[in-house]
Order: sequence, then C-alpha cells, then structure tokens
Amino acid sequence: MNIETLKVLLPPEELDSLIESFNPSHTPLWANWKEFVEKYLRTGKSIDTVHSVRDTLKMLLRTTRMYTIEEFNSPNVLEDVLYELKEKRGWSFSTMNTYLKNLNTYYIWLERRGYIKTNNLRKIQRGVEKRGYVRVCTLELIQRAGGHILVKSQNEFERARNLLFFELICFTGARPIELERLNADSIRQTSGGLKLCIEGAKQKGANRYYPLPKRIGELWLNYNRKHNAAGIRDNSLLASNTQKARWTRKGMTRFFTHLSNDLGEKIHPYAIRRFVATQLYKKGAPLEKIAAYLGHSRTSTTLKYIEESCVKTKDASEIMSAVLE
Repeated sequence: MNIETLKVLLPPEELDSLIESFNPSHTPLWANWKEFVEKYLRTGKSIDTVHSVRDTLKMLLRTTRMYTIEEFNSPNVLEDVLYELKEKRGWSFSTMNTYLKNLNTYYIWLERRGYIKTNNLRKIQRGVEKRGYVRVCTLELIQRAGGHILVKSQNEFERARNLLFFELICFTGARPIELERLNADSIRQTSGGLKLCIEGAKQKGANRYYPLPKRIGELWLNYNRKHNAAGIRDNSLLASNTQKARWTRKGMTRFFTHLSNDLGEKIHPYAIRRFVATQLYKKGAPLEKIAAYLGHSRTSTTLKYIEESCVKTKDASEIMSAVLE
C-alpha cells in the first residue's frame, strides 16, 4: 500500500456521515491522521506500523460508536468497549492488546505534537493470556512439508515461489512480515556468494544479513526465471502471479493453512522460528547470537522459544527418569 492510500483513513462520504454523530466541540479521531502518516514515516518508522494503526482506527470507528479523540482518551470508557468487543468477537487477550497498542501509538504522537494534553490510554491495563502448549516443529515435519510442496498440484510459478519461501523461512526463522517486505534486491550476489538482507520487523529492528547456501541460491535462480517469464513488474521478491503484485501476509497465511490441511498436522511460521532457535541452541550457538539471528531485541524472548522445546530440561529429565526407575 502506498503512502497516499495510507493517508485515507475512511472514504470521505463515510466520514461525512460520522460528523453528525458526535459533539461538535470535540475533535474527530481522524482530524490529524494525514499529518500523522507524513510525520511518523519521515522519522524512519515502519510503514507496517502505520498500516496497523490505520486498520485499528478504521475498526474502532466502524464498531464502537465513538468518533472523537476525547472519547477514546477516556480510559474507563475505552477499556469497557474493548472488553465488550473481545467477548463479542471472540478475541484473545493478545488481539485486544494489539489493538490497544496500535491506538496508543497514535495517541503518543498526538501528545508529543501537543494535540492532547495527556495520553490517558497508558492507564488501561492489558489483559494477560494464560500460556498453553506451544508447538515446536520437528525436522521430520519440515522435511515432509518441503517434499509435499515439491509434488503438490500447482502451477510452476507458485511451486518455485513456495519452495523458495519455505526454504527461506526454515533457514532464517524470519517472520512472515519480514519476508513479505523483501524486494528484488534483498538477495544480492557478492564476492562471497549470495547474501540475503532482511529488514527487522520491529520499530528498532536492525537489518540482518545471511549468506545463503547453494540450494537456496538454486531455488532463487529458478524462481527468478519464472518471475521474469510471468511479466511481473512489481519490485517485490515474493509475488503473486495472479495479482502481478507483492505476495501478501494473507497469501502466506493461506499457504500454511493449506499445507497444514494437506499434511494432516499443523505447521506455522512461529513453530518454525522455535525450531530454528532450538536447533541453533542444540548445536552450541550462544543465546546472544541466536537472538541476533532471529531478530530478537531481548535474549529473554529467545530463551522462551528454546524452553518451549524442552531442550534445556531434556538432560536433567533423563537423569531424574533413571533415578526414579
């Protein structure tokens, strides 16, 4: 989505209809939106963040009967509204917290620019999700998935793209949002071979560089030939041959949904990220290097990925098992 499109929060006729629904002494939630997009992005912040904030504001305007900056800045009212939406729509706490975080991004900017005196959204307490069992992919499942993509009924362009996408995510443990934003020059030929550059998904995320193995280089060359033959002029690395444009996260989500259904076992990107973290830890990589490889800003996050695989407790568990036999 280009910047000019991002500046349009809702169609003008829809905004006009909302103006009649609130106190004229209040400020519409969208009054400073175009300025927010321009000035937020000029600081080097992620366009994906702006996209997420825009989606949140659109959803809230269309579902809450609240339309002004003042209304949303009332923490008790907003908290009640968010919990009502959570129950009505079956959100997890994680989903609700994400919407609150996106709205808070906008209000932090409003406060800094002097459009509001105080950002009261900070007073709203986030919900806490109970952590259940988190799946970690096995090598056997990843190998089955790769073999299935190779023989699955699909056109040759999709086969080449899907194989490259799956190999990249298994090799790097990258987030789908990071692979979605890869461009044609994200993979480059250097004197030392092919190198992949991944732009960090988080606001403070640094770029990460990976020397690519030969097998991924061959998949990349094959995909490039199919990409050029399809006449796709979009600069994205991973593209949709039907849309002739960037392959979106929705397309990637559908890919994993269909793959899980075909395999009869759930497989998803974050289970693969945990697999990558676990394998690196098993091979003796220091926690700091694993965090850098995955793009984590804190090693505590990386440690959670490893703990969920039981690799840190395996040796001690075997000792206790022998003791109790």
